[in-house]
Amino acid sequence: MQISLSERKVSLSVREFAEFKPGPSYTVYTRTGRWRAELGQSWHRQLQARAQDEYDEADFEVSITGAWLHRDWTVQLQGRIDQVVKEAGTVILREIKTINASLPSSDEELRADYRSYFNQLAAYHMLAELSPDYRNTTIRSELVFIDIADGVTQVVTMGSEAQDIFQAQLECLYSFIQHRWMAHGRLRRTQFRPPFKKFRDGQQQTRKSLENLNQSGSLLFEAPTGFGKTGIILEFAMNRLRDGRVDRVIYLTGKSTGQLQVIRQLTDMLEEGDGLNYFQLRNRAEHAIASPLHTCDEKGGCLRDIEERWAQAGIAPMLLYENGTIGLERIREMGRISGVCPFEISRAALPFAEFWICDYNYIFSPRSSGVLFNQPGFDPGRTLLLIDEAHNLPGRASDAWSCRYTLDDALAVLAELQFAGVPATLSAAFENWIRFLESLKQIDRLDLASEYELADTLNALSDKLLQSRLKSESFSSMAWEKLWSCLDIKNTLERPALENLLWSPADGCLNLTCLSAAPEIAATIARFGQTVLMSATLSPTDLFLTSCGLDGAPTEYLEAQTEWRKDAYRVAIDLRVDTRFRTRSRYFHETAQTIAVMRGFSEGPVAVFFPSYRYADSVSKQLEATHPGLLIAMQPRGINLGEQSHFIEDALDHSDILLLVLGSGFAESIDLLGGRVTHAVVVGPALPEVNAEQKARMEDRSHLSQAEAFRQVYQVPAIMKINQALGRLVRAPGQHANVLLHCRRFAEHTYQPLLAPDYRTTTPIKTEEALRHWLASGPSYSLNRLNGDRSLQLP
Repeated sequence: MQISLSERKVSLSVREFAEFKPGPSYTVYTRTGRWRAELGQSWHRQLQARAQDEYDEADFEVSITGAWLHRDWTVQLQGRIDQVVKEAGTVILREIKTINASLPSSDEELRADYRSYFNQLAAYHMLAELSPDYRNTTIRSELVFIDIADGVTQVVTMGSEAQDIFQAQLECLYSFIQHRWMAHGRLRRTQFRPPFKKFRDGQQQTRKSLENLNQSGSLLFEAPTGFGKTGIILEFAMNRLRDGRVDRVIYLTGKSTGQLQVIRQLTDMLEEGDGLNYFQLRNRAEHAIASPLHTCDEKGGCLRDIEERWAQAGIAPMLLYENGTIGLERIREMGRISGVCPFEISRAALPFAEFWICDYNYIFSPRSSGVLFNQPGFDPGRTLLLIDEAHNLPGRASDAWSCRYTLDDALAVLAELQFAGVPATLSAAFENWIRFLESLKQIDRLDLASEYELADTLNALSDKLLQSRLKSESFSSMAWEKLWSCLDIKNTLERPALENLLWSPADGCLNLTCLSAAPEIAATIARFGQTVLMSATLSPTDLFLTSCGLDGAPTEYLEAQTEWRKDAYRVAIDLRVDTRFRTRSRYFHETAQTIAVMRGFSEGPVAVFFPSYRYADSVSKQLEATHPGLLIAMQPRGINLGEQSHFIEDALDHSDILLLVLGSGFAESIDLLGGRVTHAVVVGPALPEVNAEQKARMEDRSHLSQAEAFRQVYQVPAIMKINQALGRLVRAPGQHANVLLHCRRFAEHTYQPLLAPDYRTTTPIKTEEALRHWLASGPSYSLNRLNGDRSLQLP
C-alpha cells in the first residue's frame, strides 16, 4: 500500500484491499509447508482444464486495474482474476480458493469465515464493471471453494451485493487513510521545543550542517559521547516530519538503554498533547502475559479467536495514544482484561504512530523485519531511518543471519516426531540429519565434502518437511522452532552474497556463522528514503562503510566539533605489564597494585575496564587478597536494564573499585559515569578471542598483508570498544578523566592511531613511582599528543 498524502491517493493490490482491516487477523506464526501450495496449484490447474473444456472462451490470471473516487480520496487497485469465462453474453469472474474445511457448508458460514475472499471477489466485480473490456456485458462473479483434502467444491455466486461489500471495504480503508491525513495536518501544526535549553559549542554548527544535507542517501554522523547527538538528530527528524519531507521516522538502537534515552529526550521536546505520536516497540517476550483470559504462546497459538476477542473488546488502536504514546504496561493490562495478545495490540497500534523506536532486529533480521515492513501504509521510500550506535550494526546483522544446531536439539525433536504422527519419509529424512550431526567432530571449518553432504541432507529434509502436513499443537515450542530452523539453515546457505562459515565448535554441533551481512545491510538501507548512521566510533570510516556494504554508495559524512573536550582527558600508557592471554597471569599482582594506587588519588571510585569476566574475576581475587580494605563492585551478568542502572548507582555511591567488561552494556550504554568517575584503567586492548570465526575472517582477507588483515579483524574492533567506554567518562564541559592504558601494546604504532585523538598519548609509565608522580601532577599536567600515526617514543 502506498499513500500519497499530497495527492490524497492510495494505491494497493486487490488482495491488500480485501485483507485490510484495523486490528489483528488470525495468523499462525508457523509454516504450512509446500504441500499446501502445491496441492492448491494442482486444484487450480484441474479447474482450468475443466473450464477450457466447458467454455468456448476461457482466460486465466487476467490482469485488471481501476480507480475510484471515494469521498475525496482516489483509490487505485490492481490485481489478477483467476478465471474469466464467457457464455451466452455473460462474463463469469471466478476466484478459486482452497480451504482446510469440510464442504459443503452454508453460504452464511463461508461468508463469515472467509470475509476477505468475498471482499476480493467484490473488488474484481466492480473493476470489471468499470473496464471497457466488459462494457455492455452481464457480469456474474463466483467464489469456488475447494476442500483441499478431498477436492470437494462449492460455488458461491455474487451478484448485486458486490457493490455493498466493496463500498463497506472502501469505507474501512477510508477511515485509516483519513486518519493518516489528519495526522499529517496535525504534524504540520506541531511546534517542538529545542533539544537543549542552552546549546554547547559545536551543536549549533551541527544543526545547520544537518539541514543543508541532501534529501536522500546515507549520512554518517560521528559525534563523541555526551555531545547530545540524540537531541540534535531528533530535532532534525521531527522537522522533516513536520515539513512533510518524510511520512515516518524509525529510530533503531542496539540496546534498550538507548531506547530509553530517546524516549526521555522526546518527552522533553514535546508539549503535552502535542501532535507527534511515537511508539516504542518492545520484543515479544516483554509483552508476554499469563492470565485467565490469555496466555502467550511462542508458536502463535494464543492468536486463535483473536478477531472475535478484538471485536468484543472494542479496541480502537488510534484512540489508545495518551500524550503521544502508549506504555507497555498499559498494553499488557489491556491484554489481561480483553484476552487479546499484547504483542498484537502493539502491532495494531504501530500504523497510527509517526515515530517508531525499536531494536535493529525489526529492520535487519529476516525473522523479525516483517513486523514493520508489513504494516499498512508503511512506505520505506518515505521514511527516515535513524541508526544509533551504528558501529554495532554489522555485528548485529551478522548475528541475525547466524544459527546453531546441536545433536541434542535434533534428538529432542526426533522424540516428539515419533509421537506426532508425521509421515515415515519425514522421520527418515530427519534421522539422516541426526546421523550427519553425529558425524561432526570439532573442527574450525567443514571440509568441502562435509559441506556437500550437509547441503544434500538439508535439501532432502526440507523437501519432506514442506510436503508434510504438520500441526504446531503436536510439538513443544522448542521442537517446533528447531524442526523448521533446518529450513532456515538451507535458505541462508543458498544466499551467495552472504559470507558464511560452517564449523563445529564441539562434537555433534553445527555452527553457521555469518561473517559478514554487508550485502543484506546495504539492500535494506537502499529501501529507505534517507538513512542516518550515527555513533561516537564510526572511524575508520572506510572499514565501517565496507562492513555495511555502503562502499561506493552515495554517502555524506558529518563530524561534530567539540572544543570543550580538548584536554578533558589525561592519558598515560603503563609499559610495565603485558596483558596478552599467555602472559597476563604473571601481572595479576601488578594490575591489582596499580588499581589500588589509582584509587588513592581519586576522590571517587575507579572504573576498571577488562577484556572479559574471567580476567576481571582473577584481578578481583588478587585485590581482595592484597588490599582487603577496598570495596569492589564487579559487573553482574544477565541482568535487565533497570537492574543495570541500580547496580551502577549503588557502586558509584558505595564502592572503591568498579570492574566492568569492555563491549558490554555497562561499558557502551550506561551514561552515569560522566562527571562521577575521574580515574579509569583500561586493562589491555581487548582483542577478540582467537577462534574459528576470527581465523575465517583472516583467511577471507588473504589478499591483504598479514598486518592489515590483523588490524581489520582484531585491532579495530578491540580499540573501538575502548573508545566507546572512555567516551562515557566525559559527557559535559568541565568534566575530566585520568586514564591509564594498562599494557605496553598501547604504545605500539599499530594501536595508537586507532585510539580516538583524545586518548592518544606519549606519556609512558615505567615504574610505580612514575605512576604516582603522573597522578599527583593533576590537571595542570600538559598532554603530549600524537599527530598522525607516530608511535610512542620511549626514552
